[in-house]
Amino acid sequence: MTEAPRSPSGWLFILLFFIIPVLSQAQPGATVTNLEKPKKYENRILLSEKTGEGKLRPGKKATQNLNTRYNFFFNSERLLNDVLTNARSQHKDNFNSLLPFYSYSLEATASQKMNLDSIVWRCNDAILLHDLRNDWVDDLYLMMGKAYFFKKDFDSAAIAFQYVNFAFQPRTKDEMGYNKTIGSNSNEKGNVYTISTKESNNPLNKAVGHTPARNESLIWLLRTMIETGKYNEADGLIATLRQDINFPGRLKAELNEMQAYLFYEKDLYDSSAYYLASCLGNAANPQERSRWEFLLAQMHENINDPKTADAWYEKAISHTTDPILEAYARINQIRLLSGDDEQKRINNSIAELMRMVKKDKYEDYKHIIYYAAARMELLRDSVDQAIRYLDLSGRNSNNDPQFKNLAYLTLADLAYDKGRYKLAAAGYDSVNISDPEIKDPELLKERRTTLGQMMVHYETIRVEDSLLRIAAMPEAERNQYVKSLVKKLRKEQGLKEEAATAADQPPPGTSSVLKNSQQDIPADLFATNGSGTGKNDWYFYNTGMKSQGFRQFKTTWGNRPNVDNWRRIKAVSQLAVGATPDPGLNPQDIPATPAGNSKATPAELTAEALQANIPLTPELVKASNDSIAAAYISISRILREKIDDCDNLIRNNEALLNRYPQTPFAEEALFGLYYCYDKAGNTEKAKFYKDYMSRNMSQSRFLRMINDPKQVEKEKTQLQDAATATYTEVYNKYIEGDFANAIALKKKADSVYGENYWTPQLLYIESIYQVRQRNDSAAIATLTKLQALYPGSAMAAKAANMISVLQRRSEIEGYLTNLDVERAKEEKVVINDDPVVQKKKEQVVRETVKPTEVKTDKKPINTKVDSANFKAPAMETKASGYVFNPKDQHAVVLLLNKVDVVYVNEARNAVSRFNRDKFVGRNFETSSFVIDNDHKLVTVTSFNDITEAMDYAEKARSTAASEIFPWMPKEKYSFFLISTSNLELLKTRKDINEYLQLLKQNIPSK
Repeated sequence: MTEAPRSPSGWLFILLFFIIPVLSQAQPGATVTNLEKPKKYENRILLSEKTGEGKLRPGKKATQNLNTRYNFFFNSERLLNDVLTNARSQHKDNFNSLLPFYSYSLEATASQKMNLDSIVWRCNDAILLHDLRNDWVDDLYLMMGKAYFFKKDFDSAAIAFQYVNFAFQPRTKDEMGYNKTIGSNSNEKGNVYTISTKESNNPLNKAVGHTPARNESLIWLLRTMIETGKYNEADGLIATLRQDINFPGRLKAELNEMQAYLFYEKDLYDSSAYYLASCLGNAANPQERSRWEFLLAQMHENINDPKTADAWYEKAISHTTDPILEAYARINQIRLLSGDDEQKRINNSIAELMRMVKKDKYEDYKHIIYYAAARMELLRDSVDQAIRYLDLSGRNSNNDPQFKNLAYLTLADLAYDKGRYKLAAAGYDSVNISDPEIKDPELLKERRTTLGQMMVHYETIRVEDSLLRIAAMPEAERNQYVKSLVKKLRKEQGLKEEAATAADQPPPGTSSVLKNSQQDIPADLFATNGSGTGKNDWYFYNTGMKSQGFRQFKTTWGNRPNVDNWRRIKAVSQLAVGATPDPGLNPQDIPATPAGNSKATPAELTAEALQANIPLTPELVKASNDSIAAAYISISRILREKIDDCDNLIRNNEALLNRYPQTPFAEEALFGLYYCYDKAGNTEKAKFYKDYMSRNMSQSRFLRMINDPKQVEKEKTQLQDAATATYTEVYNKYIEGDFANAIALKKKADSVYGENYWTPQLLYIESIYQVRQRNDSAAIATLTKLQALYPGSAMAAKAANMISVLQRRSEIEGYLTNLDVERAKEEKVVINDDPVVQKKKEQVVRETVKPTEVKTDKKPINTKVDSANFKAPAMETKASGYVFNPKDQHAVVLLLNKVDVVYVNEARNAVSRFNRDKFVGRNFETSSFVIDNDHKLVTVTSFNDITEAMDYAEKARSTAASEIFPWMPKEKYSFFLISTSNLELLKTRKDINEYLQLLKQNIPSK
């Protein structure tokens, strides 16, 4: 729709200067009236205002034409093309859906407001500073209209295009100065069927002359109508122009483009494709043409014309320079065919894509090509190969994180649907869940959590099986294997091999310089075969150099997290979690499941540490087998209750029963088999397992679930209610500091119900108690279990922070112990009981009764409450001594009822974090105070007056249960306001009810 800027050169310049004035006539219709000028220039007359004075001679006209065109119009046109180029560069097509008609959006052009405004100003200046009889005035108005259009100022654009239409229509000398009705027989030689300007057929004029802009303005007026949804008006104008004998042939392709665009916007893809195919020459460049060809193929697909669609895809492939478009065109071609042709096309297309991968020019598009190959493999249900290509796509998407998400999400969904949960878990862990393109983030979170729990049990099976295999080795072979394993692991972690075993240490008396000389001297990266370390000793092939680099990195940066979560399973394996047991299981049937599998990664990489984990005694062998059986049944529950995957459940349960026929989980495993076979309609197998349970497990709860599921569900509900009440009592005893009874009651409840009624709050407060007892390992295990069982809860983030602190407790305490801090000397405060002093103090208290303005530099938080709404300040009474004054500085008090001091301190820390995060720049002071055995206070000071304090209290109260301390029962805390002077009196009198009664009388209820 826009032409490239043209510049004069050589003989063309001579033609423009001498011939155009002869061929062209002055453009009628353009006038400037009532032009307001700044006072400084109000007496200055512009050339546009002199238009009617005198005759425009050829020489002057040629000068005006050249100046207007190449000083103003040319630069405006170039700037407009730059705007379109920038908009196209911002656009990114989604080839999975129907392409937009244009390869840019008007939002992207409108965002370049400064450039578009510059075009408007430039055109305006050109019109005012030149004689209006030059040939380029209509072009300037058209350019101005385009600038308004791309700013999405459609009203102004339509006005500009209409102005060109009316002001620059053809007129005879006799019609000058009169209005003409376009398309009317009332005009001389009028024709109701023509509204266009007839253009000269003179070849010389076509070559070097000026082409009127009026006909082009009608095309842009059409596009403005389409953009504003005026489809009926656009239809009428297109029909009129098609019948117009004066409409120039050079613009028929543009008219077809508008017709195609109109049908596209109306979802009439068959008609749109017909007209778009006839205007491909309008494309700005070959790549734009191939894009339109791709769109033509898509539209023919939508109208169920696969043969024509295939032909257009083939044209797009042959013309495009975009490998993404080519890859998607090949994918869509395959979708159009079936039978032998489909298989042949898939093979040929994948082979072509693999050739593209090897070419350097497609290096940056490998991820797209691999993804396209995966899509093709899925068309013929080649899942393994599709997964391989999706993995390669994700690995090559480092510069395109959004596409990396798409590749790994597609891989994870595919693996999940096929029951390959280990692969699915790794894929979901590599997905950035904050990507707005993810259609169902909640489903992704749910699957990630479920599979994370499942992976822990798979890791337990893997580790315990490995240890049992090692334990079965002959002793000499086992020792040698452990030694080599330690050596390998230490190299991987950058630890010195000399420290691996005592046998590898140098003889006593060996110089430490000699001992470390070979280890610490780095290899020459640029050494040749003759003088260096050999052709295979490049850095990444040299284990010693990699180990040294790893040590240096770890020294500088510490333990960095794995950024690409593809190998997250290693981290998941360290989580302390067991699947939630079924509440109906008998407690004696549930073996103790280890909180975490520390055997997978011992704290110290030595032969002794690894040997300690190997089950070499009957007791340890039984414990390993019990852990494996518990892992199997936990996986079974997840497959049955959360995923409903009977195929994998059958394989899992049969593996459990074949390996451990006498397992305590046999009843549940058999029930799972019955459930799946009955669901699949395999009545013979279902009857077999039911009969087996009836003969051998007649009292089984799972058999009763088969025979009378409603009664079992009722019993389960009753059991849940009883367990909830018991654990609520445990929870309250912990909060109130009755730790001995809480521990005893919890132990008893666990023996009856198992660990299936844990809550994140209970786990968190138990960990706080363990921290108080300096039992950090138990606290970390409890917090890790909390994270694994409740990853989406508010407590999970708090647990992660506490784990980080506990792991560095010795370091932090050592730093604080060795920190040499010299406290500033404090001034002594002497309390004098002299009666005169007491009298002065009483006078001060009386003065506070009168409201006074408190001057402070602190900004109020948000004074929503007017202190004028409060009752009049209460006078001091001998009974209490409290004085209520809304203008005094106030504090907000968190009142804790029957809460142990351990949790008081934790609540104070939580309030401090809330203040730091939510009120940046305000230096609130937080402290705690004990009123009596039942009541403790956490105070936040100070606020300028009661309105500020009340606003803060409302914010804290609304977020306390969800953010500040979600582990605290709501009935255990409340907030109230108090002035700083009354706070000191409260600490002395220690009667909380007395003050709260005064507060209730003076603060209006909300």
